[in-house]
Amino acid sequence: MKQTIVFGITGGIAACKMLDLIPKVKAKGINCVVVMTQAAGSIVPPEQFEKVSGNKVRTALFDATFDYREIIQKKSVDHINLAKAAHLMVIAPATANVLAKLAHGVADDYLTTTVLAATCPILIFPSMNTSMWMHPATQKNIAALRSFGYHVFDPDSGLLACGDVGQGRLPAPNVIESEILRFLSQARSLKNKRLVVTSGGTIESIDDVRVLTNRASGKMGAAIAEAAHVRGAEVLLVRSSSSVRPRYAIPECIVETAGDLEKILAKEVPSADILIHTAAVSDFTIKKVSGKLSSKSSHTVILKPNKKIVDSLKQINPNLLLVAFKAEPDCTDDELIAKAKQKLRESRADMVVANHIDRPNQGFGTDTNEVTIVTRDDRVTQIPLASKQVIAEKILDAITALE
Repeated sequence: MKQTIVFGITGGIAACKMLDLIPKVKAKGINCVVVMTQAAGSIVPPEQFEKVSGNKVRTALFDATFDYREIIQKKSVDHINLAKAAHLMVIAPATANVLAKLAHGVADDYLTTTVLAATCPILIFPSMNTSMWMHPATQKNIAALRSFGYHVFDPDSGLLACGDVGQGRLPAPNVIESEILRFLSQARSLKNKRLVVTSGGTIESIDDVRVLTNRASGKMGAAIAEAAHVRGAEVLLVRSSSSVRPRYAIPECIVETAGDLEKILAKEVPSADILIHTAAVSDFTIKKVSGKLSSKSSHTVILKPNKKIVDSLKQINPNLLLVAFKAEPDCTDDELIAKAKQKLRESRADMVVANHIDRPNQGFGTDTNEVTIVTRDDRVTQIPLASKQVIAEKILDAITALE
């Protein structure tokens, strides 16, 4: 079956460059569908994009023939169908106006409603005047879009359409084409693989009110589950009740205690191809007290070491590709690598992802991280500070290289 790319063309003068790009992509056997904003249609007539794409160009949510009764009868909405069919969305050129709309969830035309409904990777190539690009509002919108998991590419520098020289040029069509082909290749990298991701922090009850837990947010696990889903894997997310939910409709199991997690994994691991264990499982268990401990007196709490769930997973399924995580404070980079290698041996994992938790913008609850990946073939890869969405992609790339 052909892969489908939805090209979103917005009202920048660089829209004309897409007339060169789309035929090249189509020649690779890819179905190309174009959606244009009203402003884009004033720059390049939609008929020209229909000619190069071979498909009807979408320009308006409601055309002259729209009849709500047909929608109700057929239960079919065109922009939703297109969002579901897309293997990739490419918005190029992306104007400052459209970036602002997408960053704030505005869905007032065919393009923005389709983006909001899409679950495929979304590539955004901004193009505008340098001052518009550098404006704090635009940069804030770019940061928001990247936090959603969208792939926003910085514009090139050079002579701009307005005559200025600076950053704001749309990259050359061959550069955009290379990125498109790379992402389409990724989209198939985990097809037919069953992947389980654990996420968030477990709890152990002290009494009926209080719990022992940790600072894990589940952001890393959610990012990995989303990225694996996009790459075609059959994903199950096993997460704690307080952890971050993924953006996509990914099957999930909710757990609270380490015991809950162990039971779910005993059931799911035998049929899994890959397990990525990002969950921060409580290191200790505690004897729960019924009712509520009085806050007017002192109490002694005895913490007993919990079972290391990750160490038993290979016994359940020896063919499982197992990825463990290791979070450490107070150590050098070399010491972190040594601890990751020790974890690799103890858990019989195929890969360990290790990170510091006492450095700025790293570790629990942050939107960014810096990690070191250690694999069973003794490779050590350091990933510099990046969003957890980028880290997730790097982890999946490393898994693909191991298989």
